[in-house]
Amino acid sequence: MLAPSANSLLNKRLRLVALVLLASASAACDDPASGVPMGRKLGQLNESIDYYTKNRDRAGMFRGIVESKQVDWNGTTSDRECVAASGSNPDMTPVEVVAIRDAKTVDLGEAYGKGLVIARMRNLGDCVESRYGLQPYQSGLEYYFVVEPGSAQSETARLKLVSLQVKGRPAAVLVQKAGFLRSCGHKPNPGPPSTAEFTGCTKRQPGGAVGASDVSINSFREDAWISCIHGCCIAEFELTT
Repeated sequence: MLAPSANSLLNKRLRLVALVLLASASAACDDPASGVPMGRKLGQLNESIDYYTKNRDRAGMFRGIVESKQVDWNGTTSDRECVAASGSNPDMTPVEVVAIRDAKTVDLGEAYGKGLVIARMRNLGDCVESRYGLQPYQSGLEYYFVVEPGSAQSETARLKLVSLQVKGRPAAVLVQKAGFLRSCGHKPNPGPPSTAEFTGCTKRQPGGAVGASDVSINSFREDAWISCIHGCCIAEFELTT
């Protein structure tokens, strides 16, 4: 039989071994590049998007996900049509649309937990954007595309456009529209990083390039284009005006 001091030393060693094994298992489950657990995407939600709309504490949880240090974005800023007579420039407003880093690996036929944030939009002007109804960012609102789980088709997923209050009063999340994220049927382009812009499927060339002749006034009201595993995916909603 071991002496009490020997038992104590043995227990300490066993606890130390257990802690080392636990740390190793945790490290094996994380992506060292992002700090995100393996098998999860950046922007993956722990609850359905509707959960985060119930109160400001839950909205703060959503904000914590999209503003995490591990999350980064890439995209473009383009002029967009304004709702008539809604600002000092009644014609155009600059809108930023950016894809989350993991967007290009998103398969529309897969279910990512309770949902997945795939892109963000900010209206950088002072009038209301007409296609999605985006309020100016200076009013405290930014917008996110959230892919919902349980899509029945491999190249179409349910999508929600949600607003997040980030200035002034405490955070609030509201669902603005429901629509679909649809594959354009183009070949995946593994080279460039994930990105987003306002370009319709027909204006995209295979491989993701946009021709100079493709830019037209119609692009001011085009749907948002977002990188996905299918090459190009379009965020489709009913017109606001």
